[in-house]
Amino acid sequence: IARLREAIRANRVGHAYLISGPKGVGKAALVRAFAQTLCCPNVSPDDPSQPCGVCRACRNVERDAHPDVERFSLESQAVLAEKPGRSATLTIETVRRLRASAALLPLESERRLLIIDDAETLLEPAQQALLKTLEEPPRGVTLVLLADEPEALLKTIRSRCQEISLKPIAQTL
Repeated sequence: IARLREAIRANRVGHAYLISGPKGVGKAALVRAFAQTLCCPNVSPDDPSQPCGVCRACRNVERDAHPDVERFSLESQAVLAEKPGRSATLTIETVRRLRASAALLPLESERRLLIIDDAETLLEPAQQALLKTLEEPPRGVTLVLLADEPEALLKTIRSRCQEISLKPIAQTL
């Protein structure tokens, strides 16, 4: 969290992040807060890493309805394929959709945020297709890969992302 906040404060947001950790550790919540900060027009002047949380952009990110934040997941892949249930892997077609989306300019924010949920399920051809975008990222686009098992991704994918590993926090009474 501190690394993402520092990148925002220094206006040095990277082009790709790999956020990993066990299921339920808070990867989705972290990327949602990151997206709100990148999209919020009312960030705190004292700390640009703090979104207001109440503006239209922040509410739209919270509802997964912001035009500059797009999520690619097993669930969204199943919906687009019009197949009930979830498949076990993200396909090259999903990566092609992501690449087409990455070519679009932001509508409301200064940058687009493309989130690949379940990234560890990307088939090898899909990972190879994603490499092109990671090697030559479009200006104003940040890719965030969320993975329970980052070692399932090719080393070339991981090497092109800033890795952030989340671990469960011990519960205190």
